[in-house]
Amino acid sequence: MGLENEYFEILNGKYFFSKVDLLELAKTYGTPLYVISKEKIEKNIDEFTIALKNNFKEAHIAYASKAFSTKEIYRILLEKGLYADTVSMGEILTAKSVDFQFEKLFFHGNAKTDEDLEFAIVNGVNIVVDNESEFNSIIRIAEKTNKIAKILFRIKPEVEAQTHSYIITGHKFSKFGLDLLRAYNLVEFALKTKRINFLGFHYHIGSQIFDINSFETSSEVVSSFLRTFKEKFGFLPSYLSAGGGFAVRYTENDPVVDKNAYVSSIRDGLQRHLTKSEIDSMVIFIEPGRAIVGDAGIILYRVVRKKNVEGKKYLFVDGGMGDNIRPPLYDAKYTVTNVSKLSGEREVYSIFGKYCESGDIVATSVELSKSEEGDILAVLTAGAYTYSMASNYNRFPRPGVVMVESGTHKPIVRRESYEDVLKYDV
Repeated sequence: MGLENEYFEILNGKYFFSKVDLLELAKTYGTPLYVISKEKIEKNIDEFTIALKNNFKEAHIAYASKAFSTKEIYRILLEKGLYADTVSMGEILTAKSVDFQFEKLFFHGNAKTDEDLEFAIVNGVNIVVDNESEFNSIIRIAEKTNKIAKILFRIKPEVEAQTHSYIITGHKFSKFGLDLLRAYNLVEFALKTKRINFLGFHYHIGSQIFDINSFETSSEVVSSFLRTFKEKFGFLPSYLSAGGGFAVRYTENDPVVDKNAYVSSIRDGLQRHLTKSEIDSMVIFIEPGRAIVGDAGIILYRVVRKKNVEGKKYLFVDGGMGDNIRPPLYDAKYTVTNVSKLSGEREVYSIFGKYCESGDIVATSVELSKSEEGDILAVLTAGAYTYSMASNYNRFPRPGVVMVESGTHKPIVRRESYEDVLKYDV
């Protein structure tokens, strides 16, 4: 299969995840089921932390909450001393519900409302400003509330990352961020505004990027921008966030990724136009999300029906696009294994979900042990952008989430019931 790691493994003829029997999880909690390994999350965090220490004087991880946001993930971030990147009041309030510090939150987004901004300003959340209209609202609200707004400006390096067009964010016509000239002008105004605390800049070129040269190129553009910035204003900003976008392996055809290589490519790009001491004067942030939780999660499905169509073998499972929209939305590919059968005859299947859409695809042309109705299938590297993008399409309840660690397991999100689906109807 090619994606086994020290946490997803075969022991005594059974599949285990963090030493927990996957068939027992399916029996205990039902399916579909999201399963998240706390140990794998912590290992990914530790590897990025080491990479940052190897490359920068002071640097921090700001976890990209949109990849997977629950109370439990914020508890882990607190334990590990991380910051968090948020994109909604829902994420901010989820973090706050477990006593995450507002000052360690970054608030992103291109369409923050005035109500969102007022909450962030009053509570000391770091606001990543996307556009001039938002900046003007921040000034007005800060004056109204008699508070200091802490801000960074999101800039566009105008670099085309090699990834799916829907998740490229740093190019010239992206909906996100400011062009470099506009950013200079807004900083100049911010420095003259007493209720603005200008902290620095943020840039982000996209998601699921294997090409480390994209990170070096974008950082080189930013280093040139900062060189001119220093010449114009006489200082460098306190914060520089290089964003995220670090890839994970979904299939054995994907290249092996090296977290240190990603981080060192950012450093190499910054060194094109900045000295080491100048880089050391700034606090550097990176914002991994998928690279923290992606390979720390799997989804368990049960085969409900089998079907042969003109010689092609179909498996229909009890989940699908409502719990993982990525295959129909991004044509995303996943590795799937039958955890009920480790050996025996193998066949090629296409796996479809239960939703009333022809595009409700889990995976196509995958080779599995000969599968039967009732078998449990595991979709690997499914920790990111699955639960966080889940829906009640077709009025199906969303699955629960279970966290596993060293042979133990606990629910961290309750499975929805049909009563939950109905309860907001009037």
